[in-house]
Parts: sequence; structure tokens; C-alpha cells
Amino acid sequence: MTNSVTRLAWCCAVVIVVVTNSGLASAAPAQWGISDGGNEHWYEAINISGGVTWEEANSHATSLGGYLVTLTSPHEDNWVYDNLDSYNLWIGAYQDISAPDYSEPAGGWRWTTGENWDYTNWSNGLDNNDILSEPEEEFAHYCCDGSWNDIYDVNRNSGISTRKNFLVEWDSYPVPEPSSIVLVLAGLLAAAGVGYQRR
Repeated sequence: MTNSVTRLAWCCAVVIVVVTNSGLASAAPAQWGISDGGNEHWYEAINISGGVTWEEANSHATSLGGYLVTLTSPHEDNWVYDNLDSYNLWIGAYQDISAPDYSEPAGGWRWTTGENWDYTNWSNGLDNNDILSEPEEEFAHYCCDGSWNDIYDVNRNSGISTRKNFLVEWDSYPVPEPSSIVLVLAGLLAAAGVGYQRR
């Protein structure tokens, strides 16, 4: 029996580590519901110790089954900023320097999802590529009371990277229900019981 209990304890510990130790810290996802004029999508501010570059944030968002937040209307933009801890976080906007409409400072901006680039909320004068003629600041983040700023991911001259946390959007609820964890633990209990009966 002692061996079975020990085995169960180790299994439960593994489950707890897998479930809780993802390296990501965040609050529960929030839904922009129809009653609030929303699209029923889910949103979450993801915090990683030390922050990540925009490219890393984009990869993280994809690995979580979502995408960096796309703010395609003033209503969505205001709701996200008002309901999440959004200041200084990466959003899903980038400047495609290979696009036919690319120009500095404000041409060629895209959403990672391919949604239409019909709405912008740049802080006054801050979609400016740092007043450079060559591509430099090609990614966007929240700043300045809910407006946006363009900034570099990795500075081409210094090699210094910009590291921030980020906002993820999902079209449907992203987090496994607690019942899933209960089922896993129940399975472990059953396995431990079978192991004990065989001894």
C-alpha cells in the first residue's frame, strides 16, 4: 500500500506541475459578450517574467491556441483596454515591409490574422518609425492611455530587444474546464487502486 500511495503522490504532483507551471502568469480570460456589444471572443493579458519580444509573444499566443489581440474597432479597443491590464503590452499589429503599400512611417501595417486594417489608434505622432526613413519600428504595443505606439522588436543597430508582456485573443473559450483536471486525478486514483489490488 505504501508504494501505491507514493506512486499516487508522485502522479498527482506531476499533474499539478503540468497544469500550473506553464511559465505564464495571467488572470482568467475575459469575454467581450454580446450584451456589451461584443463578438463573444475571449481575451487575456499574459505576463512572463522579464517579458518577451513581439516575435516571441506571437509564437506564445499561437501555442496557446489564440493570436495576439487584434483591435479592429474603437469599441473592441476600448473594451480590451478598460477591462484588461493592457498598458505597454504587445498587440497583434506589425508592419509588413514587403507589402505593396509599405512606406515609412505608416504604410504596410497588418494584423496577424489578416483582418482588414480599417481602424487605427496611434498615439499622436507615434506611428513615426522614430523619424527614420529605413524600417526600424515595425511592431505595435499599447501605450499612452490606451492608444498605440510603434517600436522595434530587436534594434538593428544595437541588437537590444524590446521585451514586453502581451495580449491574447481567442475566438472561443481557451482554458480546459476544471472537470478535466478532476477526471485526470480520478484516473490516477483508479490506477493507484489497481496497482494496490495487484500487490
